[in-house]
Amino acid sequence: LMEERRERITNRLLARMKMKMGDEDERIAREIAEKEEEEAKEEQAKEEKLQADLKSIAEHRVNVIKMKEEKEKEERLEGQKLLIGLMEADRIYQELEKDK
Repeated sequence: LMEERRERITNRLLARMKMKMGDEDERIAREIAEKEEEEAKEEQAKEEKLQADLKSIAEHRVNVIKMKEEKEKEERLEGQKLLIGLMEADRIYQELEKDK
């Protein structure tokens, strides 16, 4: 009788220990999964930021090139206007010299 009682108590304790270990394993697995998910989100956020930064840099380069080309075009036009003005002034001067 005492032996049976001791065996029942031992079996209950073993069952509780198994359940407790199972709960502990489940908790650890859940924490690991949460940590991995958090790390994956952080990695994705870093990757998205990197891609946004690279896109921004590329857009900036394109804008700088466009501005440079526009400036060069304006300078060429100004140079052409100046040249036309000088040629006109020279033509007028030549005519005046011819008339003398």
